[in-house]
Amino acid sequence: MRVITKRFLITFLSLVLGLTVAACGNDTSEVTTPNDSVIPEISNPDEIFISTDDYDVTYEDLYEEVKKNDGLNQLLLMVDTVLLSEYIPLVTQDQVDDKVKELTYGTDDDEEIAAFTEEEQQEAEDAFNNSLYLLGYSDNAAGYVTTMIAREMYAEEQITDESNSEETWYVDAERVRDYYESYYFEDINSIIIRFNSESDAKNVLRDLNLVAKNGDLLLYIGETPLENVPSSRLDETNTRSLTNDELLNYYLVMYNIVYSGYKDVIDEDITYAEATALDVFTYTREDLVNVNSMMANFLFSSLGSYTEFVAETDDTPFYTYQPLKYALSSNNYYYMLLNLDRQIKADVEDFEGDKAALETLIGADVYSEIVDKLIESSMSSSTFANNRMVELRAENDFVIYDYFMSLDYTLASTDYEGDEFGHETIVASFGEEEITADELLTFCLNINAPIYTIYAAQTKAVIASHFEDLYCNETSECFFDVDENTSELMATHRSDALAAKEEFESGYYAAYYEYEEYLYLAYGVKSNNQLLSDYYVKSTLRPYYIFDEIIKNDYESLDVIMELMQGYIDKYFSFDVNHILIYVDRDEDGSPDDFNQFYDELEDTTEFDQKLADLETAIRLYLEDDENTLESFGEDYQKAERDDLVWGEFIGYGFYVKVEDLGETTFKTADGSYEEGFVDGLSVLKTEYEKPENEDEAYLLSPELVKTSYGMHLIKVEKGSAYEMPNGQFAMTYDVETGDPLYLEDLVNLTEDLTLEQVMIYAQYRFIEIASDSEAVEEIYGIEEIDMPASLLKTFTEFLSELYDAYYVVGYLNAITGQELLEGNFQNSISAYCNLSETAFNTRIQNIIDIYMEQIFIVYDVRDSE
Repeated sequence: MRVITKRFLITFLSLVLGLTVAACGNDTSEVTTPNDSVIPEISNPDEIFISTDDYDVTYEDLYEEVKKNDGLNQLLLMVDTVLLSEYIPLVTQDQVDDKVKELTYGTDDDEEIAAFTEEEQQEAEDAFNNSLYLLGYSDNAAGYVTTMIAREMYAEEQITDESNSEETWYVDAERVRDYYESYYFEDINSIIIRFNSESDAKNVLRDLNLVAKNGDLLLYIGETPLENVPSSRLDETNTRSLTNDELLNYYLVMYNIVYSGYKDVIDEDITYAEATALDVFTYTREDLVNVNSMMANFLFSSLGSYTEFVAETDDTPFYTYQPLKYALSSNNYYYMLLNLDRQIKADVEDFEGDKAALETLIGADVYSEIVDKLIESSMSSSTFANNRMVELRAENDFVIYDYFMSLDYTLASTDYEGDEFGHETIVASFGEEEITADELLTFCLNINAPIYTIYAAQTKAVIASHFEDLYCNETSECFFDVDENTSELMATHRSDALAAKEEFESGYYAAYYEYEEYLYLAYGVKSNNQLLSDYYVKSTLRPYYIFDEIIKNDYESLDVIMELMQGYIDKYFSFDVNHILIYVDRDEDGSPDDFNQFYDELEDTTEFDQKLADLETAIRLYLEDDENTLESFGEDYQKAERDDLVWGEFIGYGFYVKVEDLGETTFKTADGSYEEGFVDGLSVLKTEYEKPENEDEAYLLSPELVKTSYGMHLIKVEKGSAYEMPNGQFAMTYDVETGDPLYLEDLVNLTEDLTLEQVMIYAQYRFIEIASDSEAVEEIYGIEEIDMPASLLKTFTEFLSELYDAYYVVGYLNAITGQELLEGNFQNSISAYCNLSETAFNTRIQNIIDIYMEQIFIVYDVRDSE
């Protein structure tokens, strides 16, 4: 699960609105626009919203942060709410519920959601609810999605609006006719028999005395067994043609041979009409395209049908006389196909009528179905609805007067040209409406003031922490203005900024953007001074600001990762892993079916369980022979025929196997890469290997089959190169000449468990690496460069490094800044901008802190839940 950061907020809204907006800092001094246009301002920029001992957050800071984060999206929300005023009341609660469901689970299909585990559902719900909270809509999910739905309703309506008849996406009778002619097909009735290999298919055909000869399927009637007769000796003396009834009978016999192990047996004496009526032989085109599009095209467009053949309306062969190969996933399967019946479409090639005439010709239901498909196709594009909204705004003379917000909008509308002059107070106008900077700020703060405040305070808080230590220690006078600061570090930043400008001027983007525009789009800043302060200075000081929090109260914050670290220690293993996957593919798409869903849908699991147990027993018995391996099993099973005495019954039951060598695998590499059930299976094997009776075994097999959504796994492990777990034990070593200790005394540890003192030293060691300035670290914190024993560094790398580095993400920075704000002075001196009370503001800030802290570390919590 990702930490929801400032950039996530931008991305999340961008996905919703189809826009990309930049995130910048707070310093608005010396900001100019390439065309010298006026930038709209709020009425009370210098009034204080909240203050701390080190800095104030003004309404100007908040306004700039609003614009730099999601201000454009919020502005468009204000505009679209007016433009879509006729659509918004039409949004139903069911639509809202479906949209919320889709955003939560990635689908609004209840069956798909039901297939999620309880844990997966809970994780999806928590992630969505946390996202809503950080967006300011925790108590108003309907408010969040209603305008989104209204936009989609408007876009859908445009698809059939005659005013758009020149557009490629416009849908009318002509477009429906074209789709009907090229892509629409009624259901087809076919017998489709899939064989696991060419030899599998040929063996079945041979056992039935069926041979392919001269484009026909013939019955061998000779006395010599067919397997002993070369194909060159097959002729009219020992073969004969099949009648149509015999052909159907043999196809049904083949079908039962292949599928009777797990599907209902079909009466082999039924007629074509009776076979056509069976659901098991009825397919939609979509069903078959999902299996293999080439096979679908062959069945629908190339192969004839029995119905047409006997009616003499089409003499195209209606069955395959030999197995056809189609690739699914990485496997080749072979098919025998027979088309029973297919509906003949209406001839629309020369149709030139209107909607009513076409409905009469193809049917009103079919017409409506095609319209829905075409609308769905357009709406599936991530940009379609947003493009229609761009057009609607343009029709209503939408203008943005803020140069940089206008630049953002060009990412959604490449044809948009911003206002040349700007405005002192008006941000945007459309129709007869105007939106002022004050109104935009008020709208945004009343939605999400706490998150904007955290973002607005971030740069101030970071710079206030150690600016003097790093940028003022070389001169008698400290200049906080980056323009006047003469420190060596600032000179380095200026050199880096100059190099960035030179790179821009010699690069691709210089032909399309002014440098100020490039700064805004690439770095999220509006001036060179902002580049220095909000990008270079902030990036340099951020680790120090975070480290201050880590070491506060005698490294109290390390308690969190000490607890989480224990989970990795408890679950540690290192194995060379191979496994056999036993799976089913009942939809025959070439990939394992979702095993959990498949198993849950079995009316009676008794037979399946017994077959699976028998297969497991047979595999284990096979592997008892030292000459046999997992790989040889996979090969033998794949080559086995359906009458094989060992594997035949399992092949006939529809069990497939796959053998994989996963190489050396540790808990860390497995966790997150493989399903939880598989990782748990490896953990069980770790426990098995720790038993005295198993410690010298060359390999172990999982005592039971391990279940995942792919199927059932028999896992084989051998001890990996890192089987012996790294630990915290360390005895001091000394310089052979001076006798001085080579390492810090607090690293000494007679036990295997890492101590807090060792972890504290690692925190210092790693911070020096992150800060990249050991002299500054020593001067500020009194921490000298640290030599780390290789054995302990290996332990820290395995169990601690990722956990510790998680502190240095933006989410933790947000949490620290939020904590500072809780200790600040909430003034909200212009309450007209924000309707939150201090209590409500602080409650929201604390909840945001909790969300960030949870999301930072939740991915690292591998401890077993109690």
